[in-house]
Amino acid sequence: MNSQTSYGDELWGVYNRRYLKEKQEEEIKTFISKNSPLSLVIVDIDHFKEVDDTYGHLKGDEIIKEFAQFLKNTLRSSDTIIRCGGDEFVCVMPKTTRKDVEWIYRRILKRCKEQRFNRKIGERR
Repeated sequence: MNSQTSYGDELWGVYNRRYLKEKQEEEIKTFISKNSPLSLVIVDIDHFKEVDDTYGHLKGDEIIKEFAQFLKNTLRSSDTIIRCGGDEFVCVMPKTTRKDVEWIYRRILKRCKEQRFNRKIGERR
């Protein structure tokens, strides 16, 4: 992600939702012209509102940032991660078939279950 673009958010380290429309159009053109597979995966954090309500927005921001980094480390470098708002992310995956995305989705779930996000969360606001 180029931090100079108006589509990136340095706090989260991923693209923001303004970038989604542009990226979709670009990938759909490639999909049509090259007949190349394209997948989108929508990911959100279960029960995230409870974290914000219990520990405050600063802790919530830390978890969002950590989760964005987790996605970047889990997905391929050719995939684009876009934060759509709150705890929701869209992952644009060019050259990815349904079978591929099912494998990637299982990998995300497995690694997410193994990951402990923000170990210092015990502090209340």
